[in-house]
Amino acid sequence: MQAVVKTPHIKINVQGDNIPAKLLFFLKEEYGNKVKFIEEGTGKPVNAVHTQWYKKIKAATTPGDYLRIYRERNGLTQTKLGEMAGGVPRQSENGA
Repeated sequence: MQAVVKTPHIKINVQGDNIPAKLLFFLKEEYGNKVKFIEEGTGKPVNAVHTQWYKKIKAATTPGDYLRIYRERNGLTQTKLGEMAGGVPRQSENGA
């Protein structure tokens, strides 16, 4: 599999059978839809959802991770998100 990123000033091409999941996750998080997964030899796009990398990341991602990603992508602080959720304090008083 190849992971390819192309921007006006950057081209990243990573090839191999065992590309580290952390590297793929970083590229996807940093470059979003500009990252393309390509099957070596054929040049055909690979649906990332069907890769071992995606399945491994998906299994390891917690609800808290999803919430943090949503919050950061939308430029929200924990305080602001708590306000939007109905006044939930950043830290609950019962320690949960």
